[in-house]
Amino acid sequence: MILMLIGKILKENRRHNALSQEQVAIKLHVSHQTVSSWEQDRTKPDKESLKKNCTDIPSTQVC
Repeated sequence: MILMLIGKILKENRRHNALSQEQVAIKLHVSHQTVSSWEQDRTKPDKESLKKNCTDIPSTQVC
């Protein structure tokens, strides 16, 4: 179930932390297009990217 909502959760978390997609991309060592794809649920982050997101960007919903 959570994977179906991961894009929405990532986007809300990014906005809550006042970060742009580019800033998130830099923190996670991916392109901003990748972040956009995740947020639009076109693709899903792999486990390592999701884990890094949880470590580098404060979240109460994903981690």
